[in-house]
Amino acid sequence: MVVTFAEEWYNHFEEEYYKYPFPKEKAKWGTWTKRTLSLIKKIGKTLGYNIKIEKPVRVDMSWFDKRYFEPQVVIEYETIKTGILDDELLNLACSSARLKVLITYIEEKEIDYYLKEIIGRWETRGKRVWNDELLVIFCIYTPAEGFRFFEYYIGYVIYPVEGKLQTKELKQILS
Repeated sequence: MVVTFAEEWYNHFEEEYYKYPFPKEKAKWGTWTKRTLSLIKKIGKTLGYNIKIEKPVRVDMSWFDKRYFEPQVVIEYETIKTGILDDELLNLACSSARLKVLITYIEEKEIDYYLKEIIGRWETRGKRVWNDELLVIFCIYTPAEGFRFFEYYIGYVIYPVEGKLQTKELKQILS
């Protein structure tokens, strides 16, 4: 069984998450932003990447390997789901990085809809650029009176095999 670069990345994310778990707390929108971004930045530095925020192109975070001029990993992190399909996904598609990571917050009942939409849009890219992987991490929450309760993360890797996109569900990271 092939382990993709995205799966390796997700495993590092999980390992670091368990060192610094997010409490299951009542939180206003955006509360987990600093925690998640600091966790991702820490992973990148631990793995030896140079981290750039909002540079050199309009993605939230780029990881550069010292041996290569172009980014190896680009990350878009969005707390509001309304922009992920038309903005964040487009930003990722414009990068030459080997791994593109999209992290966003949705409700559990929305997983199938957003995953189907993301895969459908990712398939419309020209096949000449199908040498990369897209890792989608959904931060699942339950809404309650203007707040949300974080439940768990779940990942999906979308990658090409012989000219067709494959999707693989990765294990859930529970809080």
